[in-house]
Amino acid sequence: MKKINFKYILYAFLFVISVNTIFASNFKSILDKNNFKFFSMASEKEKKFYFDNGKLKSKQFYIGNKKSGTWEFYYESGKLKSTITFDFYSPYEEALVKNYDENGIIISTGKILNSEMISAWKYYDEHGKLNHLFNYTSGEIVVFNEDEKPILKLNEKEFIEELKNVQEEIKDDRVKSSEN
Repeated sequence: MKKINFKYILYAFLFVISVNTIFASNFKSILDKNNFKFFSMASEKEKKFYFDNGKLKSKQFYIGNKKSGTWEFYYESGKLKSTITFDFYSPYEEALVKNYDENGIIISTGKILNSEMISAWKYYDEHGKLNHLFNYTSGEIVVFNEDEKPILKLNEKEFIEELKNVQEEIKDDRVKSSEN
């Protein structure tokens, strides 16, 4: 039978204990460093801004100095204008945005990254039905019918060409109408 070397077992045991001790002592600082506050949200701050008429203009949340939670913006009438929901776990300032008209109907939805519009943004008509989509990454534009079915898909370059063609047709129609 092979003799067990207690010295190696002791080293292994001490190693496991030291790793656990280091992890346990750093666990709180790791959580704090990444702003994962499970037990205390003491550093969470809500900031409110108001219009001159005293009505709420916006509510904004921070954990530490990082934008967090759902920010709300209001019309001067007091109705919700937009929400921006920040992805707290993203290393960037990443958020989902929803914009509404004064009647509470959704106007647009999309994503921002460091205050820049990215990915696909959806735009809605006055009844809240999907009207068109613009993909800021690919430059693709999709137009939808009343049943929210895609009826036209163009990239940005094709769209500009179509606009030029329409402008040319309008110009030609004006010339023809002035000749009569």
